[in-house]
Amino acid sequence: MLSIDRELKAIVTRLQELRIPYALCGGLAMAVHGYPRATLDIDLLSLRDSTQDISTAARTLGYTLTAAPMTFADGDVRIFRISKLSPEDEDVLPLDILSLSPAIEAMLTTEETEWEGVQLCVVDARSLICLKRLRNNAQDLADIERLTQ
Repeated sequence: MLSIDRELKAIVTRLQELRIPYALCGGLAMAVHGYPRATLDIDLLSLRDSTQDISTAARTLGYTLTAAPMTFADGDVRIFRISKLSPEDEDVLPLDILSLSPAIEAMLTTEETEWEGVQLCVVDARSLICLKRLRNNAQDLADIERLTQ
């Protein structure tokens, strides 16, 4: 079974080695900000058009299953999903790489933090709320409520 924590550490370490800009967002960013919740994927924000570089780095770590890109927020957000299949038990872990329009990316800020012994670049709480408002599904609304309490 794939460990989401171990996989996140491996991806982040590889991106840092290659100096590829990224920021953690989504459910794992909620945990970093002190609001852990169940999540089934890793969400990384592509900074400065690093989508292809993140994807290439992830492939070296076994993320080889690709899905068709998804869009929301009138095309301002594109999600590129690549997944890793565990050879032991066929567990699948998706990695979602979010590519933002320049206008949306310019509104966001990130911060460096240590999480479980790894330095992470993560979107700050205000930016996480902005991202969640763009999609605005039930989980995003619940996350926004937690972040604004």
